[in-house]
Amino acid sequence: MKKMIELIDEEMIASRVCQMAEEITKDYEGKELTLISILKGSVYFFADLSRKIKLDTQTEFIRVSSYQGENSTEKIEFKVGLDELVTGKDVLVVEDIIDSGRTLSFVLDYLREQKPNSLKLCAFLDKPERRVVSDVNVDYVGFIIPNRFVIGYGMDLDEKYRNLPAVNCVIDSAEDEKQAEEDKKQLKLQVYGSEQNLNRKMTPELMNLKKLLSTDRRYYVPFYQRPYDWDERNITKLIETLNQLNNGEKEYVFLGNMEFREEDGFQQIIDGQQRITTLLILLNYLYSEAYSDEEIMKMLKIKVDSNEEVENEQRKFEDFLNDKESFEQELAEIENYSNAKLKNDKIRNSRNNNVYGVNYYYLKRALEDANITTEKEKLAFAENILKNTYVVAINLKNEIQEHEAINIFDNLNTTGKPLGTNDIFKIKMYEYAKKNHKDEAEAVSSINELYNKIETTNSEIIEKEATIRKSEGAGKSEFSEINMISETFSKDDILRVYKFILIAKVVNQKKGKAKASYKSELFTMSNSNFYYNLFLKVLDNRSQKQFEGFDEISINIQEMQRIYEAYAKLADMILEVKQMDAETYFAYKMLRGYTRYSSAYDFLPVLFLWKFQKIDSEFNRFVIHMSKYFEYYSMVNRKVIYSVKTFVNDIIVKIVDENYSAIQINNLIEEELKHLEEEVLTSELEADVANVWWNKMIACLVIAKERERLKKPKTKDNKELLQRYQRLFTRKFDIEHIYATENNEDQFDRYRQEYVRKFNDS
Repeated sequence: MKKMIELIDEEMIASRVCQMAEEITKDYEGKELTLISILKGSVYFFADLSRKIKLDTQTEFIRVSSYQGENSTEKIEFKVGLDELVTGKDVLVVEDIIDSGRTLSFVLDYLREQKPNSLKLCAFLDKPERRVVSDVNVDYVGFIIPNRFVIGYGMDLDEKYRNLPAVNCVIDSAEDEKQAEEDKKQLKLQVYGSEQNLNRKMTPELMNLKKLLSTDRRYYVPFYQRPYDWDERNITKLIETLNQLNNGEKEYVFLGNMEFREEDGFQQIIDGQQRITTLLILLNYLYSEAYSDEEIMKMLKIKVDSNEEVENEQRKFEDFLNDKESFEQELAEIENYSNAKLKNDKIRNSRNNNVYGVNYYYLKRALEDANITTEKEKLAFAENILKNTYVVAINLKNEIQEHEAINIFDNLNTTGKPLGTNDIFKIKMYEYAKKNHKDEAEAVSSINELYNKIETTNSEIIEKEATIRKSEGAGKSEFSEINMISETFSKDDILRVYKFILIAKVVNQKKGKAKASYKSELFTMSNSNFYYNLFLKVLDNRSQKQFEGFDEISINIQEMQRIYEAYAKLADMILEVKQMDAETYFAYKMLRGYTRYSSAYDFLPVLFLWKFQKIDSEFNRFVIHMSKYFEYYSMVNRKVIYSVKTFVNDIIVKIVDENYSAIQINNLIEEELKHLEEEVLTSELEADVANVWWNKMIACLVIAKERERLKKPKTKDNKELLQRYQRLFTRKFDIEHIYATENNEDQFDRYRQEYVRKFNDS
């Protein structure tokens, strides 16, 4: 047996799997998820992960062969396919490890052909240094590892060692062993966040509510937290769960993890503010002697950032405590309404929508429904939950344990909202502003304002489209069946574009060889992993080597505001199609969703508009040229050949570079197209590629834009080109891939007949 060293232990594996499952559960809430395991390597990770995902899921397995010994070969083939097609489904592919990306690119192309509703990728390990393809973007990553051959936890060496419970690497020298120990330390930092946390591992404390909510403890809700927003559903579920203690169904209740950070004698609530606030309101009602209004106001200070539409949270909380009788009276009067919808609307909007008072009322009503009404019953209930309800409290001292804060474990008996990448970005910008002696409250307020703008703008876009559809005669039922022509955008979209801007800024600071050898894996890194490493670098000066230089640039919300403005401007223009000429509109749509590179580079028009801030002839030229560039490569690229990454990343860097104008950038793309066009249109469109129905459809679209050139072939080259296209579209359709369907063939036949007619006309 070869000498090995353990890189990722069982404890680290268990922690990351839980964190990833939490993030997936949040992202797919309300959807049915299809999980696809790529055999054999992912089976251990897949089994652990799927059992932690709290959703309705379907399971599929495929097997693709691409490895022989310690070297990845370029031969890729299916050994086991899907039982069912995934058309119209939300699909998450689960893989053990990604290195070159060839296998995953092959699999993702296979799945994209079936037109799923959404397609994402989850990998336990990612080896970005080994990546040779550009269109494999990992949405959920367990660990980013160095370029080492690893075995265990499903991964093998010639079919051996899969059953090892931890991830190990093979070592061949004393020097290699020393480096492996350093690699292991860096991987631990990905979980525990800092040297101090790594040394003590910050053992969580299991405590009951009596200790958690002891009146000598002080809690503080910081600026970056969202306002308290539990509703009747959350309240009802909480009381139903706690009441199981009273009726003997449970011996104890577990309310999940809560995370705190000590600051100035207070426990700053990182996660758990909704539960703590609700429990204090409940105890105030049940047990007012120990949890009086004055005591609760001492125990909980609220500094949640507010805007013009939302009153200050601390004052709302104190208004409720100081005037509970008026709240009760107003809500009791509303209870007499016979119209249920009107009654609920009145309750939610009572006393200027003071959610504390509303939830106080909901708590009382839920307790009455549970027959807990007398003083004796209320006191008994209070004593029971204080003694037998538990949480796991994680005290983060003066540092945030990164992955614990980013991925909150499932709250087993409550319905709290876990923190996502956008929330963590807000937390980290708060700390970033504080570290740089700026107004941290203003920083968070700016992010809140931006996030609110995104939500408002998306609602306006959808409403505008509905109005347009209605004016064009589409009824309400018809509208639900019609694909939206408009384009909404998300907070993640904003963060994604900003990621590329930050990377390009660092690259532009480099000189000579250093600039040419920038770490291209940063461009394909997911938002969550990028910002996690970024803030480790700029706040704690700890990160992977590829993040060197990021502490020398400024992170600011104003640039994100400009990204939002670019998205909003484009969304408005697409909705009003007449504002954009037909050729640009066609190219824009191709670029955003119809080439094999769309998922990786659909943001390019937004980035261009962010830089130059106007939609003019140069913007149109950029969109048309980039669309054509991706269309050509979509037609000719085989499964394992990707040539666009270096060129496109270089274009991104130049867009951000203040020394390049729009004209210069477009000239560079145009020059590249000259060489590419001749190669594609004269020599590369061969039968083995043309026989893929999807590539043929793109070829149809490209040819449509080349009509003027093809109508009057005056040169020998053009005549040969026209003959090549005619052969392409008159040949009988040949199903080459196992995922081509009868519907695909019928669809293509319609395209083929139309283009045969057009070519005959010309």
